[in-house]
Amino acid sequence: MNNAIDVGALRGALANTQLIFADPDYRDLQRGFTHDRLVKMAQNGKETSDPLLNYVRDRMLWRILANSSAKERAIQKEYFLDELWPLLFKLAKPNQGTGQFLLETGVSSDFIHKFFYNIQRCLAKAVLPASGIGDSLMGVPKVIPSIDSMFPYIGDQSYKMIQYRVDTARDILIDIKGKIFCPGGGLLPEVFTGGYPLGKLDQEFIVYDTDPTLPLYLEKIIGGKLKDFGIEYRCGDCRSIRAIASEEGTYSAILANGLMSYTIKDSGSFGYDTKEFASLIELFSWLLQPGGQCFFDVQLAHLILLFCVLVLYWPKGMCTIKDFNTAKTLVTPILRNYNFTDIKFSHEPVRADIGEKEAGIYTIARKAA
Repeated sequence: MNNAIDVGALRGALANTQLIFADPDYRDLQRGFTHDRLVKMAQNGKETSDPLLNYVRDRMLWRILANSSAKERAIQKEYFLDELWPLLFKLAKPNQGTGQFLLETGVSSDFIHKFFYNIQRCLAKAVLPASGIGDSLMGVPKVIPSIDSMFPYIGDQSYKMIQYRVDTARDILIDIKGKIFCPGGGLLPEVFTGGYPLGKLDQEFIVYDTDPTLPLYLEKIIGGKLKDFGIEYRCGDCRSIRAIASEEGTYSAILANGLMSYTIKDSGSFGYDTKEFASLIELFSWLLQPGGQCFFDVQLAHLILLFCVLVLYWPKGMCTIKDFNTAKTLVTPILRNYNFTDIKFSHEPVRADIGEKEAGIYTIARKAA
């Protein structure tokens, strides 16, 4: 199987993007203004007009057909009109903010239509843009070019947090030997970005996810069979591993990026139900060898989430913790209760001079030796 992703182009695009966003003279005021404007439109209770939606549909379809070969056109047209557009219409019709976003961004992107679809159907693919990858109309992962209107959104604070957790974990994982457990593993961006020598290290990834479409898609990204790269993908609930007694104490690391915010529940007035969170931490402690490390992030309350939830329809099952210190206070006693020590907290880079605040808290904890 040939690589579907040009890894060199991916690294180059990401490096260039990170340089732009890290430049102290860079001010992406336009996108911040756009987010605020679209949120207000989403909150005004107005519908998107049928003429505007018809225009968006026709412009999207024109772009698809113009970029397709004669052999592909009929298939892509049918897929867009029968599968993607009905969902986009359902989301945009009652929401003027979403309709306006599709008008301003969707008609000049090869990835926005599938991005909305994946938010509803497959979140693992919806977070790929943080790694510079978009899901094409027909389900082929591709590098997002800088001319695509989706490209600037790679620099949003929510995606910067995802980039940070990927980079932080990857830089430590590369030196870990043995078995690595990945609950809610998704598409494992940690192992195909940043030059990770996947398949060349003395390590094995045991991945759990409930979405049966992900293993084949991951093979498209890495360009080969998962087993050839040291990945065993198990489709199911990660907690089922507890029934395998021989797994106890056999793992060198737990990579739970993107999972734990969905295990904390908001109980109102900044109170949090952590029963499910604690249950998974207990499982991680059971699986880890003494001295093994656990990596996970928790989402913090951030203005960008208004745009994500109200305009993009990001799932509301993800709990947001009030702030960085609250999150530390919440998770620390649970980790200590299950024999984790050497707990380190950090967050993605923020531009305090332009009012940015951290969107997530990243945790690395070690099981006591």
